[in-house]
Amino acid sequence: MTEMTVVVPRRWAGWARTRHLAAMVVAMLAGMVLLGPLWRVGADVLGGAAVLARPDVGALVMATNMAAGMAAWMWHRGYG
Repeated sequence: MTEMTVVVPRRWAGWARTRHLAAMVVAMLAGMVLLGPLWRVGADVLGGAAVLARPDVGALVMATNMAAGMAAWMWHRGYG
């Protein structure tokens, strides 16, 4: 599979970077909003709700949700 290179004019390079950053932030927020309740339901079903209350576990869950949202968006857009 060949890699696609996009040439952006210099005057638009800042805008392209900003647009990409905004898309990644929205994807991460969507991952947190959509996957967060699934973790809570899973913890309630399995009896591990107290584990999700720990700050270290909460940070790992949030990072996982953000990474999953970002990966899904990158896959959708065809990024490498």
